[in-house]
Amino acid sequence: MPDVKGARIAAYVRHRQEAGAASATIKYDLAMLKRAFKLAMASDMASVMPSFLVVTVDNARQGFFEAGDFEAVEANLSPPLQVFARFLNAE
Repeated sequence: MPDVKGARIAAYVRHRQEAGAASATIKYDLAMLKRAFKLAMASDMASVMPSFLVVTVDNARQGFFEAGDFEAVEANLSPPLQVFARFLNAE
């Protein structure tokens, strides 16, 4: 395994941010790299686990339907799709 240290991982994160990568993409990249290191350590291919930055992702979904909006859309669906929509909307 190449000599990968926390500073090199931080440089990678900065590089990806400057390239315009989404935080969720960078977080996934780091998760895959961390998993690769865990597997390498388990098979004695690596002896040190580098430190990994925590990349925060703030992309909560927005724009949920209010009850009246849902009912307006549901009224325009075919009966089978109305049943499906009601099932998906069940609390």
